[in-house]
Amino acid sequence: MKKEDEGEVKNLILEVFEEYGYKPTKNDYDISGVYSFYTENGGKAVLVLSKNKIIGVIAVSGKGLIKRFYIKKEFRNIGIGYNIFHIITRFCRENKINKLTAEVPESLKLGLEFYRDNEFKITEKKNGILYMEKII
Repeated sequence: MKKEDEGEVKNLILEVFEEYGYKPTKNDYDISGVYSFYTENGGKAVLVLSKNKIIGVIAVSGKGLIKRFYIKKEFRNIGIGYNIFHIITRFCRENKINKLTAEVPESLKLGLEFYRDNEFKITEKKNGILYMEKII
């Protein structure tokens, strides 16, 4: 990912938010600067392109928090999420980050299924958010 991709990434994130009826909150302060926020702080952001358009993104902090993981609706369930998740997992191992964490809204069934399928365990539930982790 490059800094100049940030606008298109923000649009993708907002498109998925709209699909699920979510409105950005103060906790979404990073969506305007995914590259800056993650890659400049020891993390990594990975994009998926189709016909030169961004169709997916995943970002992980330098502490192993997966914060932004979105795939356009028409590209889901064909292995894209799995593939970019494993790119992030490899990055974390190479950088001695041995635990991945995710905060998933309980209503996001597809996301919960993905994390469970990839051996994340629920560590806490608070205000409709499931806190999950996986040792890598």
